[in-house]
Amino acid sequence: MRKVLMIIGAVLIVLIVGALLLKKQQSNNETQWLSGNWQADKAENGHSFQIEILNNNQINFEADEKQEKLTRLNQNSEKAFVYQDSTGGKYQFIKVSDNQLKLIYTAKKGLLGTTGAILYNKEK
Repeated sequence: MRKVLMIIGAVLIVLIVGALLLKKQQSNNETQWLSGNWQADKAENGHSFQIEILNNNQINFEADEKQEKLTRLNQNSEKAFVYQDSTGGKYQFIKVSDNQLKLIYTAKKGLLGTTGAILYNKEK
């Protein structure tokens, strides 16, 4: 009886560890599509930016020769990814497809500024 309980305990531990590793792998993959160069349509504003994934919770965001490390605020999302810069500004990346996103920027409290959703295409 004791041997059976030990085997069941070992199986449960293996299952729990496996589930945790699978969840970590899936969460790292959910933001990989963000990595790369993004260009807005000329009709919108023609601006571009570049994103480098540091980990599931941080990215490097570079636009107009300014580089900022952004920290993720929300988790477990497949469509909208919200990040914040060091001054409190929020960047919302809304996934349209693997090659398109909409970006909404909201300035920190006390400052005016929220952009409309601007469509960006991933450069190949």
